Amino acid sequence: MERTFKVNGVATGGPTVGATPASSTAGGTLTASWSGIVSPSSTNWIGLYRPGAPSTDHLGNWMYLSCSKTAGAAPAGGSCAFPVPASLAAGTYELRLHHPGSWNVMATSSPITITGGGTAPALTLSATPSTVVRGGSLTVAWSGIARPSGTNWIGLYLPGARSQDHLGNWMYVSCSKTAASARASGTCAFPVPSSLAPGTYELRLHDASSWNMLVTSSAIRVQ
Repeated sequence: MERTFKVNGVATGGPTVGATPASSTAGGTLTASWSGIVSPSSTNWIGLYRPGAPSTDHLGNWMYLSCSKTAGAAPAGGSCAFPVPASLAAGTYELRLHHPGSWNVMATSSPITITGGGTAPALTLSATPSTVVRGGSLTVAWSGIARPSGTNWIGLYLPGARSQDHLGNWMYVSCSKTAASARASGTCAFPVPSSLAPGTYELRLHDASSWNMLVTSSAIRVQ
């Protein structure tokens, strides 16, 4: 029998999200179901989390109500096959239904037990050299993306800047501004504009088509 759950376990008459089965193995598939969205949007989305984790920490385990990472039709109620990565560590998880294009949670499922699995490879991002002249180039290297996508991307930032403030200095893991094949690891030549102000910067690797930062490089000095 399919199970559905309410916000914080309380029946509110509002949106619900649920998962079947209540226990699954890493590398298997859950059925995520939802209902009661009053004004569904193509960018409503569902993520898989450790209880208590911030909504940014889905580790790439999310999808739109189109059942993919491409926004599409958004029914007020429905279901999707939700893959559980083989690398996902065993433990207790939950699904969360989010407002359109937002980290705000509309509904949370009851606990889901994941067995088996392992430890995901460490997520890394580095840049060489650590000092570069304006108009030069960095070599950026990354590894360990648990669920890679062609729209994972890397941006160059002043420390503390918002992810939106890359000033056009970004690229997909295809090494260009055109998305291509997913790459869990790789390297790219990252150009440093001659107009960039001297100072300390950092590279950030982002989740697919998202402002959600996955990992940050060590400091880079531009002179």
